[in-house]
Amino acid sequence: MIIRMFSSFRKKIFSTVLLKIFPLLSKRIYERYATYRSKIYKKGEIAQICLEESSPWDSSYWIKNQIQKMENIAKFISKDSSFCCLELCINLIKENRKNINIIDYGGGGGLYFEKIKRYIYSESKIKINYSIVDSEKNLSICEKYLKETTFCKLNLINSETFNNSNLQDGDKKFDIILLSAVLQYLNNWQESLKLLISCSPEYICLLHTPIAFNSNEEARAIQNVKTSEGYCGPAMITLFPARIIEEFMNKNKYALLSSFQLTKKSKEYYRTGCDNDLYKDVIHWNYIFKKIN
Repeated sequence: MIIRMFSSFRKKIFSTVLLKIFPLLSKRIYERYATYRSKIYKKGEIAQICLEESSPWDSSYWIKNQIQKMENIAKFISKDSSFCCLELCINLIKENRKNINIIDYGGGGGLYFEKIKRYIYSESKIKINYSIVDSEKNLSICEKYLKETTFCKLNLINSETFNNSNLQDGDKKFDIILLSAVLQYLNNWQESLKLLISCSPEYICLLHTPIAFNSNEEARAIQNVKTSEGYCGPAMITLFPARIIEEFMNKNKYALLSSFQLTKKSKEYYRTGCDNDLYKDVIHWNYIFKKIN
């Protein structure tokens, strides 16, 4: 009890005083946990600190960063290679029908919703129903900054109450499920994917997924989550071996439609001196899977 009180007091001191007076120095001191750059945990192992700390995705610095993005949305909605995955799925579906239902699982403040309005919504021939699943704090950003249009409707679902019944709305069919930089943060990624697969989407997009090409075994590590606003906290991150995601999706009757490396920079982002050579070369990867009929 005393240790937790001291930890809480220390966090307040760093966030309210040192981060403002000595931002660079205090960030280095406060990021005291061994990250994926140095420490690897095998399957089943977990860092105790990630169980004790609150979610970095609900931290004040993370929320401030999301708000900043939405207030300066024009800077963040470029048509990048990741969005092109979603665009491809939409283009394939619209050949057969004009109503398209999308789930953005862990969609944050709704950047992909805004991208759709800018790059897809211009086609008035199609109607998009867009559902974002996330925490209450992130959904509050969506409520404030995202605006529906006649041809692009928005539905917000709290992740704490999220289950299959949330998605079964009469005869509604979900066409695309999107997870962008989300899969690696799920405590049980296979069970989470099974839940989403049970909705029978036509396509599943897994974007910004860290792949350890030199390893045949799944592992976990700590990521010190930080933004330009400040340090948000530690999060467990899964590092996937090359074939594990494809094999899992194939078993669940989804075939690989397309996959490619996100950027060359992502390789440098992960490649540092961790304690296991198999995980020194990790690359962000994008996947598109199509349901096998």
